[in-house]
Amino acid sequence: MYDLKNEAHEFIDTGRDGAIAKACQFYNVEADELEIRGYPDGAVYGLTTRTVIVAIPKGRSQARSNSDSRERGERSEGRRDAGRGR
Repeated sequence: MYDLKNEAHEFIDTGRDGAIAKACQFYNVEADELEIRGYPDGAVYGLTTRTVIVAIPKGRSQARSNSDSRERGERSEGRRDAGRGR
């Protein structure tokens, strides 16, 4: 059965501590058991005075970072371009 708690999720609150508290409650773990990633100020349109984090318990499935996605995209584009030249 699919378990939502095996994936990273976003948590939003008026501050970082509140967002982390929500993540702790969702996963039923302490803050030091979480892998937490945040966004730079101004990176998320419409957030205004709120804070968003992405959290997952350490040791569970890892969310891929944006740089990983870009690298995969660049490699696949390279493969597509190479195929066009044939």
